Amino acid sequence: MEQHHQHSAADRPKVFGIGLHKTSTTSLANALYTLGYHVGGYFDASRFEDDELTAYVLDRAGFYDAVQDMPWPEFYQLLDREFPGSKFILTIRDEDRWIKSCLLYTSPSPRDMI
Repeated sequence: MEQHHQHSAADRPKVFGIGLHKTSTTSLANALYTLGYHVGGYFDASRFEDDELTAYVLDRAGFYDAVQDMPWPEFYQLLDREFPGSKFILTIRDEDRWIKSCLLYTSPSPRDMI
């Protein structure tokens, strides 16, 4: 009988999703969850000063096994330097479909206009 050894996320390199929002980042997060990763996602970078932002990014990247969504792609060079051996996944989407998805995501719904 074949035995399967399931590695904990601690045994594996960190994974950084560096695709822009609306490029299947949720699907990537779900796949990483399925593989046993503790996954972080979106945060509002505008609420930080530059020095605070860098500290926050490194703290959160250290806390999670994997991260995805915005604004993580902006920090790929810092993450690569600070977490040697990490893996980076670039999710992409057809440009026209991506723009349409972004517009739909940010547009108010008809219910919001009532």
